[in-house]
Amino acid sequence: MLGEGEWVRIIPEFGPICGLLFLGARMCFAGYLFLMGLNGLRRNSALGWLLLPAVIPLLVMGVMEQPTYLGFMVFGAGLCLAAAQVAIRPVVFTSSQALS
Repeated sequence: MLGEGEWVRIIPEFGPICGLLFLGARMCFAGYLFLMGLNGLRRNSALGWLLLPAVIPLLVMGVMEQPTYLGFMVFGAGLCLAAAQVAIRPVVFTSSQALS
């Protein structure tokens, strides 16, 4: 009775206010991932940017009922966030630090 798609199903299940807030939160998180991937690309880390086309459709339109979709959504978003966090300054050990 609710509908076939994820967006059509969420509004009647959560109600109009909470449903729209939930969908808005999903869209905001997808936008945040986009900005983090773009920021990582500016710092010469293209992995987060390359993972975005696989993760953003899952976040925006993916079905959150099935554990496999939800797992790939969480795992992919975590990979995008981790890939965007590039160290600013690499750690370099000198010979005096290695002896102590």
